[in-house]
Amino acid sequence: MYATASTSVNTNYDYSEKLVGPQMYWVFYPETSYWLYSVWNRYADTLEYQSGVFGQIGETFWQYAVSMYSVTESRLHYTPVWFPDGLYEAVGQSFYGWSPAGQMYQQISDTVDIVGNMYDRFPVLNR
Repeated sequence: MYATASTSVNTNYDYSEKLVGPQMYWVFYPETSYWLYSVWNRYADTLEYQSGVFGQIGETFWQYAVSMYSVTESRLHYTPVWFPDGLYEAVGQSFYGWSPAGQMYQQISDTVDIVGNMYDRFPVLNR
């Protein structure tokens, strides 16, 4: 699965130069049990800065880092093979944005539809 995100800060604050836009973006997937009771506790994919003005309040774009498991240097998230088919919620969180009143962050979610696994695409032949 591939994901991208964009962040921007809109304000009517008189001193917008004192604001710092988000500096990190994480995505949590269903196999992490949303950081509750899992061996993947607190595991997330960190999206890396792609373009825009890093740390500024203008629009910034984020993308997956190149997967260390990919021989083709793809930017994919790999869900475990044994994870059951179904609709699941993926949670994205941008943070380390700052204002004089403290940290600004936002959490959003969307659904992921898991259908099949890698063995469905690449059948294993019995000999």
